Amino acid sequence: MIIMRKHTSILLKISLKIYKVIFGSFFKYLLSSLSSFIVDIGLFSDYTVDCISNRINRGTIPIIVSTVLARIFSSYF
Repeated sequence: MIIMRKHTSILLKISLKIYKVIFGSFFKYLLSSLSSFIVDIGLFSDYTVDCISNRINRGTIPIIVSTVLARIFSSYF
């Protein structure tokens, strides 16, 4: 019974170390991708409104221009 407790506590310590590494980097990447998403969507909507208000309203051109500009600027974020 003592041996089982010792092995269990060792496995628990190893598991906690592994999960600490996994979830420590997970939240960092989650925060990074969410902030990039917010920047990308914000820039896309601003550029779309600017294109439409400047009478560049010919089919899909405002969407393409807005997508390219938003992706360029959000990639530097």
